[in-house]
Amino acid sequence: MKNQGTRKGIGTLKDYMLGFNSWINVWDGGVATIMKKPGRNVMGAIWEIDLDLIKSLDIQEAYYNRFLVNIELDSGEIVKCY
Repeated sequence: MKNQGTRKGIGTLKDYMLGFNSWINVWDGGVATIMKKPGRNVMGAIWEIDLDLIKSLDIQEAYYNRFLVNIELDSGEIVKCY
């Protein structure tokens, strides 16, 4: 099986919130996104993945615009993530 990445831990994106601002008829549901919102935080699992997998995800998740953000891991370390 091909490497699917390495889980780095749980991280927090500060000053953003989770939102559902689009509707997709394909699965009859909302599309999750993050939106700038001072004072709010979004938490999630942080994975390190190969460039080939990033390209594959960009195709699969065609509705999103990828951008670089600073994430604080539970350890306190700050990492740059897409």
